Amino acid sequence: MPKAFHEIARWDGGLNTHFDESDIEGTELSDVSLWSVSKPGQIYTISNYVATGTPPQSGIYSTNVFSVASDATPLVRYGFIIAESDYAIGTNEVAAVVETRYAFIIDSKGELTVLEAFSSSLTTEINLDSASGLDTAAPKPRMFWSEGALRISDSIHGANSKVKWWGVVSFQRFTNSDDVWLNPMGASAGNADSRWVWADASQPKPAVIGTATNTNAYKDNFGAVIYGSTALNYPSQVPGTTMGKGINMNISASTSATDGGWEATSYEFGQTLVYVGNQESMIAPMRIYNSGDTADVSIASQQYWTSVQVFASTSATYDYDKRVTGARIYIRKVGQNKRWTLFLDADFERGVRRNTFDSFDTIWVRGGVGTYSSSVGLKIKSPSPQTYESLNGYSPNESVCSFENDTHGWEDSTVLNRRTFLIGVKYLNDYSGQSEVMPDRIYYSAMTKYDTYPTTNWIDIGVNDGESFTAIEGFANRILAFKQGTLYIINVQNPNDGGWFLEAELKGMGITSADAVTKSDQGILFANTTGLFRFAGDGIPKRLTDKLNKTDWTTDLSTASHFIQVGYDGASEQCFVGEVGIVAAGLHTASSPVYIYDFRTGSFVKHTNYLTDGRSNFSNIPDTRELLWIEPDTTGGTGDEDFKISKYVANTLGAEESAAAGDQYFITKLDDLGSPALMKKFYNLYINLKTGGNYDFDVIVNGGAAVNMNDSTLGSFTKLKVSLSTVANASTFQLKILNKTTTSITINSISLEYRVLYKRVS
Repeated sequence: MPKAFHEIARWDGGLNTHFDESDIEGTELSDVSLWSVSKPGQIYTISNYVATGTPPQSGIYSTNVFSVASDATPLVRYGFIIAESDYAIGTNEVAAVVETRYAFIIDSKGELTVLEAFSSSLTTEINLDSASGLDTAAPKPRMFWSEGALRISDSIHGANSKVKWWGVVSFQRFTNSDDVWLNPMGASAGNADSRWVWADASQPKPAVIGTATNTNAYKDNFGAVIYGSTALNYPSQVPGTTMGKGINMNISASTSATDGGWEATSYEFGQTLVYVGNQESMIAPMRIYNSGDTADVSIASQQYWTSVQVFASTSATYDYDKRVTGARIYIRKVGQNKRWTLFLDADFERGVRRNTFDSFDTIWVRGGVGTYSSSVGLKIKSPSPQTYESLNGYSPNESVCSFENDTHGWEDSTVLNRRTFLIGVKYLNDYSGQSEVMPDRIYYSAMTKYDTYPTTNWIDIGVNDGESFTAIEGFANRILAFKQGTLYIINVQNPNDGGWFLEAELKGMGITSADAVTKSDQGILFANTTGLFRFAGDGIPKRLTDKLNKTDWTTDLSTASHFIQVGYDGASEQCFVGEVGIVAAGLHTASSPVYIYDFRTGSFVKHTNYLTDGRSNFSNIPDTRELLWIEPDTTGGTGDEDFKISKYVANTLGAEESAAAGDQYFITKLDDLGSPALMKKFYNLYINLKTGGNYDFDVIVNGGAAVNMNDSTLGSFTKLKVSLSTVANASTFQLKILNKTTTSITINSISLEYRVLYKRVS
């Protein structure tokens, strides 16, 4: 028979190991490593190391970042996120209104470093070492950024850990410049700049003195205790450590009115503190001053409250938490356990009003060092329609509404529909009253209040089922809550949590850690040892690995002491699935194989030794969705306290970094060339390619001896002729191309010259 030509010009079908290599499509590959098929009509080599340059492309940072502990390293699997803000960082943490991007990095000692202007160069480093609030023994932090603030929790609930908050405050208390400590926006008198603040994310209730059980202590404190050298003047001053922890109130009842709307009875009072974001603490019972201090006060029929004034007292030592914006006072009938009704709303910047519908018609007046009062006595003729429940959406009878205690916190989080959902929470169990890690419980925040978690805001799923929640992610009004073996899909579209419902319970779709799931513009992507899955917003997740051999996938992603990691690079629209292991300092060796799924072509490739162990979790640049991570860098010789920010470059032409590794190859299908029963004689291959330098690669047909090709630079596409005279006759054809140098190769077509012989396969 005459000679024939077999053309190979498409590889975008990618890897197919599920079927026999003779039964796959002509555009598919039976094996591939460090070659990309993301561009139809081309196959080209890629590098298994990342690009260098300036952030966010890459950057190497030395000990001036991790400055406290020289042996601190990037946290493997943890401690790295990227976020965007409307505020840049100026001198003394002044928050200038400039759109900017931040990278937040926590090292193995629990030290937080903030890299500001994370776009083209490093402009500002803020090292919050001593104030990190994480367990410095072995923290494993998880972070989320929402509406301009960062929250951090130690997922192992270390003994010294507390949930932390880093964000901007934009208010000036009492609008007075004399008491400079009052201004959370800066220590300078009259400073009106917004300012970045590092604080606990807790919202403790006021520490007010005096209840029915400690009246004498209350009287002693206000009547006899001297703070400094000045006798206290109740109610305008508060003693010692309770300064900056609440407010006081002076009140009288009218005696001859006819237009009062209050029921004739005795009333008690309570107060709260209000934190940034209009987040309110629980209510603390308080005493008031009514011709002497008292726990309650009576009013007659048709009378009203008059001469109502509130007082605040602070000092340079005892000041309000920097996140406190004001306080509220509530009232209710004594002994009837009625709802707490709003009595006064005290904003520490604007003044005091009767309820949140009113304007602020009384301002603050300074009465002495650190002492302030409302300027006039208010008349409150009738109860407000507002209650604690109506203002906050939950009951004032909760144990707590924020993470206030050491060890409290969460293991993973997601923000959806202006709420935060948490798993792996250690908190006060509203049933037992004890601090517990609740493995089957999902907590959720109050609406728009990302630091407020009433102890009754929870969902229990799969109670006592032998599994615990490992990760949580939200997309398209659904919460995906993962346990080790089971995925729960919860519909949270209804603004009322009473309208939420469990949409699906899917066995075999669980994951072992939060590293194995990511949110992308393709939906939620997650992986376990059975495959890679995509949840597009409704229905059940789709398995994307149907063309891959499940046994190989399981073996590659089940290495001891390793964890599956999933990342998504929005620039290339590719999903990255691999493993990460914790390794000894300085021994950041190559990890197990990495799978890349390309959404544009719907294809997989598999790379050998693509990344090293010892890297952090993945994070994305918000606008471009480029994929980055942190890993140690020891090239400078300064030790493991150095680290580099690395970028996923799978679509970038590159080459094998080690000529001896032999990791850069592809193998075509086993092709019978249309006549499976007849033998073939092979003459030549014609490869249309270009290289980035002196090339050196092997051409291997049917697993036989390699035909080496090496020569000088090919700057443009050139057709190379490869003689196959030494290749034995065979009924099938399978080609392997193995790059042996650090030179890149791009191929856009391969032609096989062959002849079908009049000889059957024996």
